[in-house]
Amino acid sequence: MFRWRRGDRRVIPVTLADRVGIGTALLCAVHCGGLPLLVSLGPGLALATATESLGWWLVGSAAGCATVALRRGFRCHRVPWPALIGGVGLAAVVIAEWMEGAGIAVTVLGLIGSVCLIAGHGLNAWLGLGGGSGRRRFDWPARSTTALGATVVQPGYIGDNCPGTWVTLFHSLWGGGTVPWQETHPVLERQHFAQDCASGAWTMTELCTRYGISRNTGYKWLERFAQDGPRGLLDRSRAPRSCPHETPADIVGLILEEHRRFGWGARKILKRLRTADPARDWPARSTIFDILARHGRVQRRRQRRRWKHPGAAPLQTTAPNQVWTIDFKGQFRMRNRAYCYPLTVIDHYSRFLLGCRGLPDVGGAGVKPLLRHLFRTCGLPEAIRSDNGAPFASTGIHGLNHLNVWWLQLGIAHQRITPGSPQENGAHERLHKTLKDRAARPPAANLNLQQRVFNRFRATYNELRPHEALDDETPASRWATSPRPYPERIAPPEYPGHFEVRKVSGAGTFRLHSGQHFLSQALNHEYVGFEEIADSLWNIVYYDTLLGRFDERTHLITGAHFRKEKKC
Repeated sequence: MFRWRRGDRRVIPVTLADRVGIGTALLCAVHCGGLPLLVSLGPGLALATATESLGWWLVGSAAGCATVALRRGFRCHRVPWPALIGGVGLAAVVIAEWMEGAGIAVTVLGLIGSVCLIAGHGLNAWLGLGGGSGRRRFDWPARSTTALGATVVQPGYIGDNCPGTWVTLFHSLWGGGTVPWQETHPVLERQHFAQDCASGAWTMTELCTRYGISRNTGYKWLERFAQDGPRGLLDRSRAPRSCPHETPADIVGLILEEHRRFGWGARKILKRLRTADPARDWPARSTIFDILARHGRVQRRRQRRRWKHPGAAPLQTTAPNQVWTIDFKGQFRMRNRAYCYPLTVIDHYSRFLLGCRGLPDVGGAGVKPLLRHLFRTCGLPEAIRSDNGAPFASTGIHGLNHLNVWWLQLGIAHQRITPGSPQENGAHERLHKTLKDRAARPPAANLNLQQRVFNRFRATYNELRPHEALDDETPASRWATSPRPYPERIAPPEYPGHFEVRKVSGAGTFRLHSGQHFLSQALNHEYVGFEEIADSLWNIVYYDTLLGRFDERTHLITGAHFRKEKKC
């Protein structure tokens, strides 16, 4: 888009010859009609202005301007009337100057000739600007036109909007500007160029000069217009037809196949391809992303603001089997209308998915057999991290239940995240997102078929899928079995000699010096150690885990930091 300016070659301006010609014709009129008035005012003034040379100088200037302006105007608009009127006026002025002093008739003849000259120049300029019904140089539509399916409002001088008025005529004669917001489009300019060339009224050189283009450019657009019509005047793509460094089609096919198979992003696909064929020259990650986007495989996501969480510090591990994380993914309904509750266990350091088992409920009956199988095949971890929900914890002292008491007996510390803070177990939650996308959508027909899907997902997740937290290595490359074997027989706890050892009854109570106090039913028939740390203040220890403190004077047991004190 460009803005028209006065003097643009795309518009025929009012020529300087027309303006000078109008000025000399006015001086001729003053010379012919004003001389008698000067004579009446004083003979001195008449003698000063009535020189013979001045009159012929005016006539010669008017004749020269009329010849140049009217000849050029006729070549533009092909209307003979300005030349005829101007010629008659010029002839009348010449006769009046030759017969100077012959009377009032000669003066009137000179005035008529001057008026005809002014009219001829004015009409010539007006037709050159597109006024009237004459044949214009550029046949712009007066109001609007439809080009290539879009309605475009055409610009023009005020003479285009108000033709035939004296305001328009004088505004055009003295170089009036165009109305505001006069804009056009290159495609529309090319269409007008083709139409003007097809009229046969102008040569190619003249048209190209007026439109400000070269002859080669003009012939190019005429050839396209002849081949494709108005559509050929649109801008064509400048993209190269071939690219020497374009990604080969077979590599593009492999990238798309990997995405179809696993649904991974560019980074993981690149790692997978480099691992499968390290000798081949694979494209960069950004190129793989562009290929996926070009084929509609990328889903744009809204950028979310990341908030800094003031909770617990992130979990740090330096070796496999230091911390295992365990959790239930949210349940989903299978095609048989039954619910599936996936239980997942991963090693935090290597992100190795140790187990993924679909269970019919979240009760502890299905959790313990899976963990026993993992302990026997993978060894024992140093700690297990979970949330505070069933079946991993309870609302009792230290969150004790039968499952985590079993962990304590095996020498496994139980780490619980802050209630309502799943981000403290963020690596596990991220696993659940991938599990949901790849193994639960769509669900299988029943639990057995769904478990097969989980098994395939576990193999892919551990052995094929690169992990960004592992520098794009697979979890299987970082994981190793634990050196701590699973004991088939659990050894009883051993306490130092200064401990008071008490056995918890079948009702979860214990006796210490005076009275019977409730501790936890998860410790039924288990031996608990009591260490006195102050007068009548005891630490309650099970194996090597501090469960809480017992105040013998107030009979209060204080447990985990999130529990209130409870009177026994």
